[in-house]
Amino acid sequence: MEPRNQRIDVCIGDRTKLAASSMASNKTHADKTNAADKSIGFDYQYYYFLLQVLNLKIGQSVGLEVKDDVHTELDQYRNIFYQLKHTTQVAADGLPVALTKLDKDMWKTFYNWAMVISDKAAGRENTQKQIEFARQSEFHLVANKKQSDSNTIFEAISKLQTHSIAIADARLILEEAEQSTTDESIKAYIKKVLSLETSVLENFLLSIRFELDVIDIIELVHQAVHEFHIDKEKVPDVLASIDSNLRGHIFEKVKGGEAVVLSFDDFHAKFRKHFTDARSTKLTVKPFLPSMPDDLFAQVFIKRLIEVKYLSTDDMEIAADLTIKKLQLAMHLDHWDKTGEITSKDISALHNEVRTLWHGKFRADFIDCEAKDIEKIGRGILRDMLGATFPLCDDVLSIQHSNGEIYHLSDIKGIGWHRDWETK
Repeated sequence: MEPRNQRIDVCIGDRTKLAASSMASNKTHADKTNAADKSIGFDYQYYYFLLQVLNLKIGQSVGLEVKDDVHTELDQYRNIFYQLKHTTQVAADGLPVALTKLDKDMWKTFYNWAMVISDKAAGRENTQKQIEFARQSEFHLVANKKQSDSNTIFEAISKLQTHSIAIADARLILEEAEQSTTDESIKAYIKKVLSLETSVLENFLLSIRFELDVIDIIELVHQAVHEFHIDKEKVPDVLASIDSNLRGHIFEKVKGGEAVVLSFDDFHAKFRKHFTDARSTKLTVKPFLPSMPDDLFAQVFIKRLIEVKYLSTDDMEIAADLTIKKLQLAMHLDHWDKTGEITSKDISALHNEVRTLWHGKFRADFIDCEAKDIEKIGRGILRDMLGATFPLCDDVLSIQHSNGEIYHLSDIKGIGWHRDWETK
């Protein structure tokens, strides 16, 4: 828990501009009932939950929609409650609107927290229990809204936390806000907060934190993954893998009627492999879908295979499958080179390694070869080569990619199977 004399925390995120809507005041009924606004709010909450999961320390846990939108248990007696508020409303500058002193989301959040603090069902029926709970907790309002210099509530809480004003002064400012609004729901929210006994109210306000301007939540998640010593180039793949598995985990928990709570140990057990795989020296494999050539049998490597009767001109499906292997290997070499996983020198070393192996087999097997055995011997060399795997950098290519390398070299006229392949 932070010392009480520290200034209120304000997290100012990247000011990524959002698209402004010039038709905000002319929404159709379909627009008003559109689920998009709710959906982005759910996603905002989920990614903040993921961010807290990634920041877990030993002995801590994070819950999703258990004690709050998101909550963190630091230990048995210390909790952080997070309320997530995302708006699609934007100001003239294209950025989200500011958090005003009569912001309904803010007051509804304060109301909910006041209800939690004074919850008799949780055993907090007396003032001392409520004070203890408030002191052992932090209440974070997280929003993509920006800070407003005219928000007197924000200013009052800030001054209270830096001992610039007393609780009596802060209460007067809250009372003024309640008197200045005609919105009955906001009035009710403020009255509930003010109904807390003065010492409870003081400890509650001292425990509030504002995290505003949290706009690019996904970028913050990317940074958290990168801080696990994951190369930036690998972060999107690691995050996609974690994201998919975590959403599945949440779905199964909710379907089974269980609370969605992840401890450090849970996360370590279920998700550490995503990080260890990314830190390994193994090359990343992508599900590339190559574009096929118009004429499969016009390819040089296919002609080489036909020369030794490994293929016939009727083997369309086999020719397509072998072409995919060749193209996927070429696409991976290009991808690995661009991402820095390998260098052009490593690619040259791979080609030389395969050529050397092929040349040794080719020369040895065709010594004293009779004409009638040329095609059979050629198929034998091909069979041996297709059964081999080849090293690349600190990894070894899969059998599929190794086969693709063989077809690639044959296609660029680097190797062949018929004794007279260079002159055919």
